Amino acid sequence: MNTSFDIMALTLALPLLGAFSVGAFGKSWGKRVSAFVASSAVALSFLVTLFSIFRVHLNQVASTRSVDLWHWASFKVFDQVTDVSFGLYIDALSLTLMSVVTGVGFLIHWFSAEYMEHDPEYTRFFCLLNIFIAAMTLLVLANNLAVLIVGWGGVGFASFSLIGFWREKPSAAEASKKAFVMNVVGDVGLMLSVFVLVIKVGVLDYKTLLSDSQIQVLQSDPSTFVWLGLVLGGLLVGAYAKSAQLPLHTWLPDAMEGPTPVSALIHAATMVTAGVYLLVRMHPLFELMPGMMNFIAIMGAVTALFAACCAMVQNDLKRVLAYSTMSQLGYMFLAVGVGAYGAAVFHLITHAFFKALLFLTAGIVIHTAHGEQDMRRLGGLSKDIPYTCFMFGVGGAALAGIPLTSGYFSKEAILHAAHESPTSGGLLFLVGAGVAIMTAFYTFRAFFMTFFGPQRIEHPHLPGGPTVLSCTVLTVLAVVAGFFDQRLSNCFGPETAGSGFEIHPEVLSASAMGVTAMVLVAVFAAYALYGRGQHDKLGQNSTLLNFCRNGLGFDQAYGMLSGGFVLLARLARNGLEKLLSGSFPELLGGSFVTMGTLLKETQTGQTRHYMVCMVVSVVVLLVYCLLLSGGSNYAA
Repeated sequence: MNTSFDIMALTLALPLLGAFSVGAFGKSWGKRVSAFVASSAVALSFLVTLFSIFRVHLNQVASTRSVDLWHWASFKVFDQVTDVSFGLYIDALSLTLMSVVTGVGFLIHWFSAEYMEHDPEYTRFFCLLNIFIAAMTLLVLANNLAVLIVGWGGVGFASFSLIGFWREKPSAAEASKKAFVMNVVGDVGLMLSVFVLVIKVGVLDYKTLLSDSQIQVLQSDPSTFVWLGLVLGGLLVGAYAKSAQLPLHTWLPDAMEGPTPVSALIHAATMVTAGVYLLVRMHPLFELMPGMMNFIAIMGAVTALFAACCAMVQNDLKRVLAYSTMSQLGYMFLAVGVGAYGAAVFHLITHAFFKALLFLTAGIVIHTAHGEQDMRRLGGLSKDIPYTCFMFGVGGAALAGIPLTSGYFSKEAILHAAHESPTSGGLLFLVGAGVAIMTAFYTFRAFFMTFFGPQRIEHPHLPGGPTVLSCTVLTVLAVVAGFFDQRLSNCFGPETAGSGFEIHPEVLSASAMGVTAMVLVAVFAAYALYGRGQHDKLGQNSTLLNFCRNGLGFDQAYGMLSGGFVLLARLARNGLEKLLSGSFPELLGGSFVTMGTLLKETQTGQTRHYMVCMVVSVVVLLVYCLLLSGGSNYAA
């Protein structure tokens, strides 16, 4: 197989080199040098990505290209050989996501340099951050599903390590294990899909698998739909686990146990968006089964509504943001389900900016409040950190979809697509609109409870320059990114037409204007209830509120399910295992001892006894032979 090199390979090599360098020499380098090396690796990857986009814009390279770096493996199934190369697939989608992953990733590295400076495991933290970026880069740039699985697993390992970074905390250890188990469920579904594709198609690389000719072959074969449903179902399980969609979502709120920069990295532009990327990448296969597309749209809307209900009553600032991430991911899946792939990616990009901003400013709040993140114990922080208050407000406005922010444009694109979709007869639009209104309310509930009302934090710890500067960049992006929707698709050239990545800005409809008006009403309602530090009635303890606060009982249901498996395991250990490893070997050994004892009694040492046994044996053998011979003659 011919191999070649593309400059985008550096975006994978640089974070890996940074992780190795910091991991091997970070202790001797010290904190500042380690942070500089790790951050520089991601910054250079971002510059390489921008350079590649610039070359595409100047038509110096093709906007869609597949690069085989080396031959990796060959599979032979039913006399059909499948060659797998380790390579890159570079197009508008992968370049866009790479710019977000490396750009936001660098800002989070920059923020972490000061935020984590007092942590004794400082160098290990930056080593893991670089591993995470490298794994996400491999996932996005993979040229086939086999390489994607490697990046997929790498992201799972890195997230497990970062969520449980403070491993001495039992809650962090439990959260990391939960994230690992949920993601392994998705990994199994993804690998099952790959196995079926190898057997049925013999092709794993995107260029061939998703080509028009291959899609036409699959479309013309009636037997395709039997196994294709299994393939798409496995892909969907993988996407749901990674992007925390119902019912594989319970790990995401608990991921808040990791350091705040980890929450920003996982919840903003990287791990949780991998499921959206996978569905957008594989959309030609999903379009062969319209029923599956409808299912994706409906479950996306249900997930968005479920998470919004949970976020409404949370008291922990980071858990509010965690459930809002889950809700916005539901929006993206809704867009994918109705075929609005451009709107899904557009919202993925804007969400990366404003959600990273919200998490990082929440980190500043927690740092200022000496580790406190219960909103009922915060308040009045606008006097101590007014600029952070302003930046959090901008991020909240973008999350709520306030006009002229980036979130407003991307949400309107999704709502418009849902409104035009025949699926569910407009119900998807109504659910999306309701979620938008709820989002505005719970976002500004968190904003007013945190920054307004009576001042409750004594001797606040004010943030430093690097943390504020990284948030400032994200604040600007959270506003201006919405104005680049059309330029986003045009900058990759005409070859992306028909790729499912086009973004078409629409004229505001009356229904969209109505949703915007209701969003503004929700913001004013939040101000009326919380703007002056009033008592939080949604924070009270009641059966219904606690039910929503605890995620509508999913954790308890899974706890009962796992408890059932534990009970079966104990029964097997105390019953079957004890029988097989204890009683059965003893019984078997005792039977051999008994047989040996009986046989020993026949060994008398007297010749006449042995002669009698020999005569009896010969007689029995002769009788058997005569009977056998007589039976054969009779049959003849």
